[in-house]
Amino acid sequence: MIELFPQQTISAQIVLRLAGLHQTSIEIVLLKRGVRPENIAETQAALQLSGAPFSVEEMVDNTFVAKPEYPTPFPIGRYGNGQWPVYYAAQSIETCAAEVGYHLGAQAIEGRYYTLVSCQFDGEALDLTGRQNEYPDLVSSTNAGYPFCQQIGNEARATVSGLHVPSARHVEGMCVPIFIKSSISQPRKLSYGRFVLASNTQVQFQAI
Repeated sequence: MIELFPQQTISAQIVLRLAGLHQTSIEIVLLKRGVRPENIAETQAALQLSGAPFSVEEMVDNTFVAKPEYPTPFPIGRYGNGQWPVYYAAQSIETCAAEVGYHLGAQAIEGRYYTLVSCQFDGEALDLTGRQNEYPDLVSSTNAGYPFCQQIGNEARATVSGLHVPSARHVEGMCVPIFIKSSISQPRKLSYGRFVLASNTQVQFQAI
């Protein structure tokens, strides 16, 4: 199927992702929670066994680590059926917020803060942008389109590092699902924010 789409070489492309990382260091968080200074190292080591990332570097690394205790080794998403890792990124903060906000829904969002993470993407990418009219499953409003997209992901990951695809949640937005960890570099924090419920009950991202 992937022969239907052109392939291009991507160099030094900046991609963004909203990640649930705290804006302060884990040491400060633990101290504020009452952990004694002499117990910080031991407590942090215990927390790290859970696989929860504390830094942007750990967040990227954690995406590509299989979780055998979960129903599938990796999270199920539009371009992954849970059997391979996918680092979901986008080209703009608006697209990131639309994608994360949709999946967050109206569930409890009070106190949940997110970090806008920037990375550099280098590698071969399959370009599916602008093809949603031909292949509406690319932007299906439900997971009914997932099998089609997951098939693309499964075929593509053997030959390219990632994809350029239309966002299903942000009109004219572009997402960059990435399959190969080595194609991601220079992760860094850009800013922080949280999701709030607007007056129309829609989830919106608010920078802080």
